[in-house]
Amino acid sequence: MVDPAHASASRPLGFAGAARASRGEGRGGRGRWRPGLEVLRAPLPLLAGWHRRALCRGILLTLGRLVEVEEAERLAALPEPVIFACNHSNALEALLVPAVLIYLRRGRPVHFVADWMVLYLPLAGRLLRLSDPIPVYAKRARFGWREAWRRRRLRAPGGSAVERCLARLAAGASVGLFPEGTRNPRADRLLRGRPGVGALALRSGVPVVPLGIRFPAAGRLGRAPVLGRLVVRCGEPMRLSEGRPRDAACQIMAALAELSGKAPALHPIHPGERADDAQYAPAATAGDAPAAAPGDVPTAAPGGTP
Repeated sequence: MVDPAHASASRPLGFAGAARASRGEGRGGRGRWRPGLEVLRAPLPLLAGWHRRALCRGILLTLGRLVEVEEAERLAALPEPVIFACNHSNALEALLVPAVLIYLRRGRPVHFVADWMVLYLPLAGRLLRLSDPIPVYAKRARFGWREAWRRRRLRAPGGSAVERCLARLAAGASVGLFPEGTRNPRADRLLRGRPGVGALALRSGVPVVPLGIRFPAAGRLGRAPVLGRLVVRCGEPMRLSEGRPRDAACQIMAALAELSGKAPALHPIHPGERADDAQYAPAATAGDAPAAAPGDVPTAAPGGTP
C-alpha cells in the first residue's frame, strides 16, 4: 500500500505548491517542488516580455518532469540581488535551472554567465539571449572574421566578465554561474572552483546561494546522464566579506560538495591556475591591481570555458 503522506509529497506541485513550500509546509519541514500544469497560469509579474514568460513556461512544461527542487522555500525568501553558484554536470542544467529559479522567484530574472559563441548559435543561441545573459569573450573565435569583433568587445570599457557581473549586481539584478567552469559528468567528485567566483563575491559583497545539483541515475551509470531526472537543493546564503578570492572559492565549492553529494576536488586550486591574489582585489580603489581576467570567471554556457 502506498503511504498517502509519501504520495502527496512526491506529487508535482504547481505555483500554489511552490508558495506552500516557501512557507515551509513541505514533507518533514523541507519544501519540495516539482512543476506541473499550473505553470501555464503563473502570472510571473516580475518577468518582462511575453516571449520571456512563454520561454520559461515552455521549458518547464516540456522538461519540468525531470526536475525536483529541495529547500524551495529558501528561494522565495532570498533578498535581491544574489549570486547563484551551481555545480555543472550536463547541458540540460543550463536550460532547466535558470527557468526554475525565475519561476520560483515570481519572474525575477537571473543573468547567467555564458560563453559568447554559444549565444550566437542559430537556434539555441537565440533562446539563450532571451534571458539577457552575461557573455564571456575569453574563447577565441573559430572563424577569423569574428576574432577582431571578439577582441573589440573584450577590450571595451567594462568588457570583462567580472565587470559585467558587478554592473548587473549593482543594478539590483541577480547573477548565476557554474564555478567549475565546464561540464563535469563525474558522479563522485567536483572539479576545482575558479577563483573568479570568489573575487566576484568579495568585490560585490552580495550573498552567494549555493545550488547543489545531483542526478539520481549517476550512481548507477557512473556519470551524469545526458538526459535524466535531476534534483536541485538550495543551500543557505553565504556572505563572504573578507579573505582571499581563492579561499572564498573553496568555501563555495565546499558548500556545493555537501549539497550535491559529491566529494570536493582533490586540488581546489590547480598550480597552473591564474590565482594570484593581487589579481583579484576585493575593493576597486585607487592603486588596486586589475580585476579578474575574463577566462577565470566561471561560465554557465553548456560547453564551458576552454
